[in-house]
Amino acid sequence: MTSPDGAPLSDAERRALREITQHLTRTDPDLLAGPRADSAGPAGRRRMGYVLAVACLAVSALALAAGALLALAVGFVVIAGTTVATTIGLRRASSRRPPDTP
Repeated sequence: MTSPDGAPLSDAERRALREITQHLTRTDPDLLAGPRADSAGPAGRRRMGYVLAVACLAVSALALAAGALLALAVGFVVIAGTTVATTIGLRRASSRRPPDTP
């Protein structure tokens, strides 16, 4: 391990990092456990992102072919849908997080 400036960490710095890591894993055992069992994981989210992007592009192209006003309306619907989906995802993620303890 090295510090941000490239110098190797001292024994005291390594010990402090190890203690911090141990404390964090004691307070939240799932913190460093990787993706949760009910999560699609990074690869699944990335694949879903590609599918969503392609679907949005296809809908946008069809809407543009139909007319500018329709394309504008479809754009608003896509933005609203994305906002709702993101909000639901953030609420789910925060509900899984253990409460902060003093």
